Amino acid sequence: STLRDVTLVARLSDRTVIRGETKIDVLNSGQTRLPITKIWLSPHKAKTTTAVIEAINAADFIVVPPGDLYTSIIASLLPQGIKQTICASKARVVMCTNTMMKNGETDGYGVLRHVLVVERYLGRRVDVVICNTGLPTRDVLERYAAEGKHPVEVDIPDGHWEGREVVKADLLARGELARHSSECLGYTLRGLFGVLE
Repeated sequence: STLRDVTLVARLSDRTVIRGETKIDVLNSGQTRLPITKIWLSPHKAKTTTAVIEAINAADFIVVPPGDLYTSIIASLLPQGIKQTICASKARVVMCTNTMMKNGETDGYGVLRHVLVVERYLGRRVDVVICNTGLPTRDVLERYAAEGKHPVEVDIPDGHWEGREVVKADLLARGELARHSSECLGYTLRGLFGVLE
């Protein structure tokens, strides 16, 4: 969301600073790390593009997709102009939360914490939270657990949560990977957008 050369920088709870997306993102299987407390771009003043601003201004809905919380989702919100434009927008912000925790990045995070972290960097409350309630097979769960990855707990109420609409559904794809079914997630989003056939 910026054309400048930038470095993603993270601070851990012991104030250790890690520079570079790869160093933040990659941990060996079973390895642990202290929680991330802040993430930013260097240089700080990297601006987004005019095309991004125009797309946000034209949107009726802004979708925060599933993905690595800090190194993908938050990183894309950091260039100057994005947060300010989203805050000024009348578009509804829809957040699709992850199916699994990310080792070294979101260990112990439930849906609630995912949402609050995104809102901190977004600068506003999201309007809709979409949560997956499906679980992978036991074999898939055991394989993920061996890598320090576990399902994201849906720890927010049904229906509405402090001004946010909550949509809960089994959105999990069947197979060897614990990820969203694009068909199920697409159907859910189209329902929110009012474009179901």
